[in-house]
This record gives sequence, structure tokens and C-alpha cells, in this order.
Amino acid sequence: MNVFVFFFILQTLPLTLQHVVGKFHDIPDCVEFFVNNKTPEISGILGEGKILDQNRYKAICQLYKNKYRFATLYDVNNKIPLFSAYKFVGKGNTTRKSEPWFIEPQLDGVNIQKMSKPSKVPNKGKYQATGEDYKQKPHVYDQGHLFPRQHTNDNATANSTFTLTNAVPQHYNFNRGKWCCVEKKVTKLISEQCEKSEAYVVTGAVPGSGKLNNKVNIPELMWTTFCCKDKNSASMVGLAYYGENKEASVVEPVSVQVLENHLKQKYRDINVFNGACHKELTLVNIAKKRKYNEKKCVQDDYCDDGSPPKKLKLVHIGKKRKYNEKKCVY
Repeated sequence: MNVFVFFFILQTLPLTLQHVVGKFHDIPDCVEFFVNNKTPEISGILGEGKILDQNRYKAICQLYKNKYRFATLYDVNNKIPLFSAYKFVGKGNTTRKSEPWFIEPQLDGVNIQKMSKPSKVPNKGKYQATGEDYKQKPHVYDQGHLFPRQHTNDNATANSTFTLTNAVPQHYNFNRGKWCCVEKKVTKLISEQCEKSEAYVVTGAVPGSGKLNNKVNIPELMWTTFCCKDKNSASMVGLAYYGENKEASVVEPVSVQVLENHLKQKYRDINVFNGACHKELTLVNIAKKRKYNEKKCVQDDYCDDGSPPKKLKLVHIGKKRKYNEKKCVY
């Protein structure tokens, strides 16, 4: 090989793998996680795909095993993601990752172009959370996924969700209870109502006033929304949920527009899907009419990804964590 060709390839290779970027559009595969390849618009934070405050917010194209799995907007000041965006393409029978959660080396200035185990990253933790930051006695806050494992269809993608850039401190009772039920409902609705059982999903967290171990921001609100092509009408339809990050939280199905109006209390303006699925109420009406309150939301392995404790009493549940005795109300 010509020496000049060799050095040219050597110099350009990191750019092809780079995944902490100035804008999501720097990686063509990354914008495919957004409707019409358009990222959300958030006043003062994200506009036309560009990060407006490069010192505080980072666009991460999450790379695992040489494939981009999802996209994350990360807040290095609060050490939590503002949102993760992904494409739901079906739920597979995945296994739970038992290794330590990954972190993002490039956030701490380490030139490793993939999510890595904490032991591989020197001087970690200045600009992101680490596993040590989630250690608590008593245990109250899980490492709660934004892109959850139960929304993946293969083990590689499932494992890629176990990065702390895709997690926030979630109250364990909310994470393993109501929010887990929401994730299950979203799975069922997309599978039954969306063309090819596929949808674009964005899940986010609104920063709160408290900090876990005086370092990691504890979100005050969790939200999720999806947009897809209706399998019956071929029109674009959407649905959203949001709930307070606390022991007892009410979570109901709403339109994308209602979610955005609520989020404007925190952000001056926000447009998740750039107008797509904005006012559509088809799925909202379906969600409200279906008698999911007669079905039981069984707590399983998918609801318990947040942290290692095996014997943890949940508020209002009982000593054996019997979520099959709780109803998953739509």
C-alpha cells in the first residue's frame, strides 16, 4: 500500500468512528433515529441539528460493536442525558447484561471511539456519571434507562443501552412500577398499531433541583413519545406519556402536542418531531379506550435493569415486590 494512502486512511478513520459530535448530522447513520432525519428543536439547546451550547451539551451517536444503535443528547453539567432517540423495530428475547455499565470515554477527553467499561477509561467522571455515583444506602434511585432494554430486538442493541449516558437517577418505585408499565404499553401499541411494528421514539428527562451524591442531577420528570405510520390509514400518528420521578406518580397517555406544551414550562420552546404526529389523537383515543386496567403489569427482569439490589421493598407493594398484584392503568 502506498505510504501516503496509508496515512490518509489512518487520519480519516477516527472521523468515521467518532460519536461525540458537534451535531447529529455529522454521522449520517445517527440522524436515521429521528423522524425525517430531523432532530428535536429545543430553545437555547438544540436547533437545526446543532448543539447551541457546545460546552454544556454533547451529541452522542451511541456506537457499539461497530454499529450506531441510538442517539443521545447529554448534559455534562448535570451528568445526565436530556433525551435518547431510537427506532423501535420490535422486541426480541434479549438477555440482561451482567457486566458494569459502560461510560463514554470522549466526554472525559479520552480518545476511544466507542462506549467502554469504566476500568478502561482514566480520569473518568469529570463530565459524566460513573457507577460509583449511583451507590446509595438506603437504595432509592435506580440507574434508569431512557432507551430501555425491553425496546430492543437483539442482544447487541440491548447491551448498548447499558451506558450511563443513557441513564438517569430514577426513583426505584417509579422506574420498576409505573414507568416500566409505560414501556410495556408503548411496546404493545407500536406492535399493534404501527406499520411494520416500527416507530421513532424519543425519551427524555427534565432536570430537577436535587443531586444524587452531590453530583448527578435527579430529574423531576420523565417523558417519552413515539411517532409512526399508522398501519391502517398510512397517516403519521403519535402518542406520549410523562410522569414525575417519585414514589407515586400519575402517568396518562397524551398527544405529542400536550407533552410539548407541558415541557415548555421547563424549556421556552420544544418540538420533538418537527410537526410530525403533533396533534394526532388516534393513538391517544385507542390508549384511553382499551381496558389495560384489567390486565396485570407483571414485574419481570425487564423492569429491574436499574440497579443490582435483589431484595428491595417497594413502597405500597409489599415484601415480595409482587407487581403482578398491581394493575397497569392506561
